[in-house]
This record gives sequence, structure tokens and C-alpha cells, in this order.
Amino acid sequence: GVLLATRHGALTASRAALGDVLRSGEPAMPFAFIATQTNFAGALLASRSHDVARAACLYLGAQDWPWLLRMARSWLAECERVAVGWVEEATQGDPHRSHWCIFASQAAAPAIHCEPATAGTAATSGDWIARVAAWRSAPGAPLELRAGHLGWRFTSHRSAQGTGRAQSSA
Repeated sequence: GVLLATRHGALTASRAALGDVLRSGEPAMPFAFIATQTNFAGALLASRSHDVARAACLYLGAQDWPWLLRMARSWLAECERVAVGWVEEATQGDPHRSHWCIFASQAAAPAIHCEPATAGTAATSGDWIARVAAWRSAPGAPLELRAGHLGWRFTSHRSAQGTGRAQSSA
């Protein structure tokens, strides 16, 4: 599965397509229109790699990132792996951001186990994946991150067999 989130979507592509329509009065060109459809990312990835069972693009507020993990966990019943990402295109001086992690249905070594939590350090859509990555390089105590009242607890399971990046309990 491919699950990505963004706060604003493809603003630049949408503005360009609308500008073309307003200037010429003609429908948007196919590629200009497709560039506005962030939900096509899963189809694009599927055409370039292995089959993708599910794909979605969610428009979420910066503090709503825990919903991505909740959805990824539920998708693991149907998908062997779920790529979870937060993508923001460059706008008004802010750089382009693209942060991704993989959730797998089977334990992999070294795996990260995640489960819902009610406590933790406040994190945003722009930094939670980077914080997990930094913690993963030298895990010790469990890492707990939250946004509002929703949170996740990450623990390392380096003794699991196999290879991979991340895992979510079902």
C-alpha cells in the first residue's frame, strides 16, 4: 500500500492548471490535470515496481500525522507493506519535503514496533519521521511521540529475524 499525506496538496500544479484554463478558456491539458491529482501517486508507484493493493492521499493538518499510522496499521491486514509518507511541495520560500517510512506486516530485523500511546513528546508532520529515524540509529528507551491527544510508542525489536525497516503490530 501507499499512503501519503499533505497539508496543501499540489498547489503549484493546481494554480498552473487553473491559470491555463482561465487564460485560454480551454480545458486543462491532460498532464497538467494529472499533476494536480496527488492520489495518483500509488498508481504511478505500482506501474514502476510491484503491485500496490491500496493507495490514498490524505489532506491532513500538521498535527494530524498520527492518523496516518492508524490507517497504515489497518491496511496491514491486506497489504504486506505500507509506504507511509508526508509530502509538501516547495512554496513561498519553504523547501520541498518528502519523508517516508515502511510498515511491514511481518517482523523484520531490525524492526520497530509501534502501538498507540497517550503520552509523548509533541511532534509535527514535518519532523516525526526524522525523529523516529534518529532514534532508530541508536535506540534505547521507547520513543513516544504525539500530536494533540493522539500518540504512538516506538520500541526496537532488534532480535527479530529477517530483513526490513519497520513493523506495526496488528
